[in-house]
Amino acid sequence: FINANVHVFGTQSLLLGLGIKNRNSLGLGAALTFVLKDALGKIVRMLWASRMGRKFDPDAKRWRFRSAFVFAAGNGLEVATYVFPQFFLLFATVANCCKQVSMLTSSATRNALYNSFRDGKRENIGDITAKGEAQIAVVDLLGIASGVSLSRAVGVSVKSVLSVWILLQAVEIFCMYHEIRSVVFRMLNFERLYHVVDEFVSSAADVGLEMATIPTPEEMAQTEKIFLPPAHLARRAIAFGSLGRAKLSPEELSELMQIFRKEKFILVVGENQKSRRRWYRLLGRRLRRGRSRKNLRKARL
Repeated sequence: FINANVHVFGTQSLLLGLGIKNRNSLGLGAALTFVLKDALGKIVRMLWASRMGRKFDPDAKRWRFRSAFVFAAGNGLEVATYVFPQFFLLFATVANCCKQVSMLTSSATRNALYNSFRDGKRENIGDITAKGEAQIAVVDLLGIASGVSLSRAVGVSVKSVLSVWILLQAVEIFCMYHEIRSVVFRMLNFERLYHVVDEFVSSAADVGLEMATIPTPEEMAQTEKIFLPPAHLARRAIAFGSLGRAKLSPEELSELMQIFRKEKFILVVGENQKSRRRWYRLLGRRLRRGRSRKNLRKARL
């Protein structure tokens, strides 16, 4: 809702930056400028997707929150075109690139966030997605209507536009932070796995292995970082992936399957053969259906 309000002010500032204060002053130059900035924004969107596509699923919360800052930067540059009209093409192009990156990141992480609301007993992600998109559409329409009304009330004063933009943007970031913080994932990524193992080992050292505990998903949601990457994770030194990264021979895999035939998991520690950086280390995991809480703790050790 607040984002839609801010978008109205951004669009208004773009038009004012071009000197368009009435409907008769929209010329061919203005139209070409808008087409050019949109085309460059699409190119940046494709490059961002090819570069970052695989990183969204493991850290959906973090990337969704970051996308809000990128979108805010884009809106800020749109407002800046009104203050510095001589840099219109530069600011408008960069602003559109920021918005394209933000929208791609937001849409790419949306399904992962929707999955956190899925009923574990039902595959109802389609129902959740449909309701979520419908709510987004309704809130956007209300936000646009509110933004138009607020824009008329504020007027075209540079000071007024900047003041309202700063206020709305601060409120949006505040709301987005609490929205993302409230999302609870029941699947493990690298950060959550590290915390689970660390908490279990620490607890086992204090009260014994049988009484050791691990944090609940709700507790993890309140402690994990949602903007900066975890400082304690040496991602370049440790990788966590599938058994395929170890490139086991058929004989080695058959032997492991025989040894662990009664277990719910297989762990392989070794060098990451798929990485060109030879100092990578690999921790591969294979879990089967029927895994229990105890088995998960055992696998992570």
